[in-house]
Amino acid sequence: MIVMPDADLDQAVDALIGAWYGSAGERCMAISVAVPVGESAADRLRARLVERINNLRVGHSLDPQRPITGH
Repeated sequence: MIVMPDADLDQAVDALIGAWYGSAGERCMAISVAVPVGESAADRLRARLVERINNLRVGHSLDPQRPITGH
């Protein structure tokens, strides 16, 4: 995914998180690389991704408190 300086970062982060973690890497169309254009875009994207990734919790598929699940 190419992230332009004027991109909607909330939308970009949602798309990246979904692609990276949504199917635990078992999707043939998963986005494996994010290329931010410009240092400012890279810094802002990195900060938002780190925050979102640090808040992810992995758990069992039957646990309703876990947003990412697996068997």
